[in-house]
Amino acid sequence: MLFLPYVRGWFGAAGLDWAYLAALATAVAFFGVPVLRRVAYGLGVLDNPGARKIHQYATPHLGAAAVYAAFAITVLFNFDFSRALKGVALGATIVVVLGLLDDASDLPAPVKLGGQVA
Repeated sequence: MLFLPYVRGWFGAAGLDWAYLAALATAVAFFGVPVLRRVAYGLGVLDNPGARKIHQYATPHLGAAAVYAAFAITVLFNFDFSRALKGVALGATIVVVLGLLDDASDLPAPVKLGGQVA
């Protein structure tokens, strides 16, 4: 519902632009985390208990992807970007994708570091 133009317009007319952005990001994360949690269980992208872990049950990894998606959707649909900010957004996306790949397949540390530096 927050994606509807008249809802966004109502927030803007009331001078609540930042409240709209916070509500949008919160809603996307709130509804996205459970979906990606189920996806993580289905794909087996889990952090299993071990000697160096404190949890007793397998924990899904993909919740952070929903939080990043909430941030990205909020920013991309509500702000105009300069070329420099597009580069920052691209770099952040690369780091998140590398993190997701690492969660799914345990990337070697040099590969992960190389991607983060790039």
